[in-house]
Amino acid sequence: SFYESALRNVIWPAYEGGLRRRGTPRHMRRYESDQWLSREAIEALQFERLQALLDWCYREVPFYREHWTALGIVPRDIRSMADFAQLPVLTKADIRNHADDLKALCTRAIEEDGADVLIIAGAPLAGLARTIAHQIPVPLVDGVSSAVRHAETLVALSPQPASRGSFAPPPLKPNQGLSPAIQALLAIGRRQK
Repeated sequence: SFYESALRNVIWPAYEGGLRRRGTPRHMRRYESDQWLSREAIEALQFERLQALLDWCYREVPFYREHWTALGIVPRDIRSMADFAQLPVLTKADIRNHADDLKALCTRAIEEDGADVLIIAGAPLAGLARTIAHQIPVPLVDGVSSAVRHAETLVALSPQPASRGSFAPPPLKPNQGLSPAIQALLAIGRRQK
């Protein structure tokens, strides 16, 4: 519709990118184009972004820098997913022992980046938002709890599948050479439409 197109292509980018000066519209355009890359290109891009994240963590998060330095690890040593798999796993005990560092990082995100809300995400961090929320001046969202609540809400609402819009299934595509079992599954999907 005209309204949907205007909101998506003019109003929201002007507000988010222009008024609020955030890179969200640029990221959305990149994500929309990246979805059509080949599997190899996607894997290369994912690893490139993972390396950038590791560099950022090492540079900006004292916990990771100190922990990895003690183990003799620097981000440039991570050249493959096999190298990445050798990094130590973050545990709840690590989080409890370094809660003050995490609170300082939250405060820094608010002061330096202008964060309006913080998402504390990752399994070892589950439940942490509730314990430090009273010490942080913006809303803290527990990513794990939020995802579970979202799933519970969707189940409770029993929404009907979308037949139009961005959540609608893609149009059926011709296929050939599939096993009979896969063809039967596809046929079920066609009958349900």
